[in-house]
Amino acid sequence: MMAERKVSKIIRSRALSSIVFTSRIELAVIMILYITSRTIAFVLNAERKSLAPDEVTYALQALWYANGSDVSSFPGYEDDSLFRSSLSLVVPAGQLVKLGIDSLLSVQLMSCIYGLFSVLFFWTNLTLLAKYFPEHTSNSTIKFRFIFTLIFALWPSYVLWSVSGLRETATICWFSLTLYGVLRVYVDELRLTLAWLSISLGMCLLFLSRPQTGYLAYRLS
Repeated sequence: MMAERKVSKIIRSRALSSIVFTSRIELAVIMILYITSRTIAFVLNAERKSLAPDEVTYALQALWYANGSDVSSFPGYEDDSLFRSSLSLVVPAGQLVKLGIDSLLSVQLMSCIYGLFSVLFFWTNLTLLAKYFPEHTSNSTIKFRFIFTLIFALWPSYVLWSVSGLRETATICWFSLTLYGVLRVYVDELRLTLAWLSISLGMCLLFLSRPQTGYLAYRLS
């Protein structure tokens, strides 16, 4: 009887190790495809043309911030409301400008980085959902996670957003972080500190990316 239990435990342990190893490979494949597709997009836009009307505004804001100018006196705006509503994109992009990177490329790179983190959060949130419904979880469910994340990462509109200097990927990233925290509350009651920290940080940065979405996330949570 003891021998059977040990064999069963070993089999379960090996099966779990196999699933974890497979998951890491699948996530690595998605990351490689994400980086490859965005690199191709940046190469095709080597002349640094603006891909969307608002890109130029955010690029100029990043340059304005990097030069230490008063954000409330940004040309065309009476106060700093635009800066506050796009702070999570403009401030890190401004740091890249200080390193000597072109302002338009800086906001595009930050958007691409946010897009990468959004894909990671998407994958993680699907994993948490699978843990929340263990009775419906199977090998096929795990494979669907890979397929759904791959579709999300390579969806044409999402590819365009993640190589454009817009707030969309920053908004998706912080919304996904907030959702991660909410799911953590239900799935892992032993890590409530991490859950509430994720919710608080995600909500704050959502309001600094797109206030309307931040308010929606607040109401939903």
